[in-house]
Amino acid sequence: MAGVIVTILKIIGIVLVSILSLLLILIGVFLFLPVRYQLKGSKDAEKAALSLSVNWLCHLFRIWVKYEQDSGLVYSVKLLFFQLFPQKEKPEQKNEPGQKNEPKQKNEPEQKNELEQKVEVKEDFPAAEQKTIKQPDKTVEIRDTNHKSADKKAENSNKRKKETFTFQKICDKIKGICSSCEKFKKFITSEDVKGSLKFLNEQRKYLVRHLKPSKADVYIHFGTEDPALTGQILAVLSVLYPFYGYKLDIEPDFEQAVFEGSAFIKGKAQFYVVLLTLWRGYKNHYIRKMIDRVRK
Repeated sequence: MAGVIVTILKIIGIVLVSILSLLLILIGVFLFLPVRYQLKGSKDAEKAALSLSVNWLCHLFRIWVKYEQDSGLVYSVKLLFFQLFPQKEKPEQKNEPGQKNEPKQKNEPEQKNELEQKVEVKEDFPAAEQKTIKQPDKTVEIRDTNHKSADKKAENSNKRKKETFTFQKICDKIKGICSSCEKFKKFITSEDVKGSLKFLNEQRKYLVRHLKPSKADVYIHFGTEDPALTGQILAVLSVLYPFYGYKLDIEPDFEQAVFEGSAFIKGKAQFYVVLLTLWRGYKNHYIRKMIDRVRK
């Protein structure tokens, strides 16, 4: 009897260990197996085209999106050999060759009701009798000058009260704006915000290092009718150069308004990088203090 119980416990243990191992394998696949993406695009004076493909689990899960100026947007989501979106429309059922779609005949009582509704009945109505309306006599209202002066004084006092009320309301609004500006200044210059910004900058570098494209070739040719505006846009893009690096080629045009170019971006991303960054943000005390201050 004891041997049977031990055998059953061994089987249960083996099953539990197998289930736990399978869960760990699935979690590892989800966290560490990369999602690969590829983006292609082109734009010229005549047409524009863009295509994006994303695959995961060695192409077992695939997303494909394509846009062309002539045909519009087309997309597809597949898992193994099954198409999830858009779902295929079912073919319409056709009648067999011997069958005909005969119109339904109406019942006789319904036909009679329709005929009765179509019949127009005309009745002669007697002419309306004319009624004489007597106009009331006009009366002239006479008011004393004392009453008029009292009404004017009351109106002037009401106007003064309204003016003082609006002026006081404007002053209160200005005071509220000044107090809110001071609070915002204290909040920005606090140690919690400084520590949070430093932490976010470190995490930004971490994400860029792990999620940046492995291959990128982007070319942009742009210009506006105003050379000064073109120069301002180029200055902003030059300030952002540390973010996009040498993989973006920009050619300004100071003579004509134009926007064209091409792009090819390829890379991969892993879920554990994003989850690890979120966990670090949740555990960081500067971030938690800042969130508590915003809630208050």
